[in-house]
Amino acid sequence: MRVLVVDDDTFMRVTLSIELSDVELVEAGRIGEADELAKRMSFDAAIIDRRLGDGDGMELVRRLRSRTRTANVPVLVVTAGHDPAEEATVLRGGADAYLAKPFEAADLLTEIDRVLAIPEDRRRSQRREAAARVQRDQEACVGVVAPASEAAPAPAPAESTERRGWLRRRDERSRH
Repeated sequence: MRVLVVDDDTFMRVTLSIELSDVELVEAGRIGEADELAKRMSFDAAIIDRRLGDGDGMELVRRLRSRTRTANVPVLVVTAGHDPAEEATVLRGGADAYLAKPFEAADLLTEIDRVLAIPEDRRRSQRREAAARVQRDQEACVGVVAPASEAAPAPAPAESTERRGWLRRRDERSRH
């Protein structure tokens, strides 16, 4: 399985490479660099930092979602601190999962497993539902209504053989 990791923090990229040692990681520290990699290579998932030195990681998420080849790649957005409003924005913006730093490696692996196990069409639906739920919770607490904009879902490509193999190996490991 190949995962694109986009984080301007070298320590975070090294930590992820150690924690995800059974996964092929392709690393980038900048949005432009990651965008070029995404144009040339295929990925089974992407882990993108929200706050990068050269801009908002959500810009990269938008670029990935706008291309047929990368539109349905599972995307996990990581960011420092947890903000429910930001979580809703991230999910509405196309991410499949939101994880606040610092996080445990087990939490990251759980999120990767979760989004990879869900078919693409269900992931898109769950993104919309999760964003709406977070927004409703936020409104209930604050009484503020944020604008909701939904992008039209892209057609789902067939699940990769490599992804199915990785999921099968993960399931076999958990049985032992």
